[in-house]
Amino acid sequence: MTTRRTNPKVDAVIVGFGWAGSLMAAELSRANMNVVAIDRGPWRDTFPDTPLTADPDELRWKTRRELLAPPHDTTLTMRNTLDQTAVPQRDFGISELGGGVGGQGFQWAGMAWRFNPWDFRVRSETIERYGMARAEDGEFAVAGLGHHLR
Repeated sequence: MTTRRTNPKVDAVIVGFGWAGSLMAAELSRANMNVVAIDRGPWRDTFPDTPLTADPDELRWKTRRELLAPPHDTTLTMRNTLDQTAVPQRDFGISELGGGVGGQGFQWAGMAWRFNPWDFRVRSETIERYGMARAEDGEFAVAGLGHHLR
């Protein structure tokens, strides 16, 4: 005899538990609705996945891309005309999708390091100390807002 598994009924099912899905789940739950959210990929926890003591680990985050969705989930093919061969695009730069529960929200909030006050003063204080000519000589590259702000 085969037994059939039944799950309790819910008022809402949310597909995708990133920024939008988690906000919707919170609002629906506050309205006393029974909500289930589903997402692809693994569950993520702030600790141990991104402990506060972790240094910006370029190998883990940039090379191994541990918090990003795997290429087989996000690869697109592009072509400009029907007679072109579609070429896979797997690198989306800053627009990479997060992998796992929380998606982009976890990726950016869980592993993007915050700037320190000094990070916002580097250009102006360097120019103040060494002068604009030194900053623009091509050897000492200082990123900034451009020449019009002299």
